Amino acid sequence: MGTARVACSILLPAVLVAMCAVSRSSAQTSASEVPDYGIRATIPAGLPVCWGESATHVHGVGTVLFGSDCENKNGGPAFNIWADGNTEFYENPLYTLVDHPTCAGSRPAWAEGDWANAIGGLKTAICRTERQSGEIEIALAAQAGKWPDDQVDSPYINYTVNFATTRIRLNRDVEVLNTFLHSIVISAAER
Repeated sequence: MGTARVACSILLPAVLVAMCAVSRSSAQTSASEVPDYGIRATIPAGLPVCWGESATHVHGVGTVLFGSDCENKNGGPAFNIWADGNTEFYENPLYTLVDHPTCAGSRPAWAEGDWANAIGGLKTAICRTERQSGEIEIALAAQAGKWPDDQVDSPYINYTVNFATTRIRLNRDVEVLNTFLHSIVISAAER
């Protein structure tokens, strides 16, 4: 089955991430690569592949967990991985989450258990916000890479996994998210 890109966006509550979607999905899993940031990840079977693009290149990939519209204007359940250069020179992933919209009102901490190294085996930070409405947002962050000139001590790339769901859907959606997290590979060149 062919794929086509369409301009659109995934709207995670409080986090608008520019996304572009593959217009058709299949019953098979879909391995996706973001070469500029050394990411390889697999969107679970039957879910649309939504590409995260800026004006100049792809930053990440994700999906919606309800329906097939990557634009996700209603802010429904969704997740993605997004990468960008560490232009703020954050020393570790905890600092990358301090100003993240998902973390407003919650304090980032080092992830534990299954999510301790959730992003490609890298040490991962986490924050979680649960709203009165039942919406739940989780952000995971990791860093990797050395600056090309080797003059800067902070990591070169920030990786963030954004996840939005509801209290009612949490267990089922976390299972799908975990499948995605286990598929993430960060290339050796970025480590």
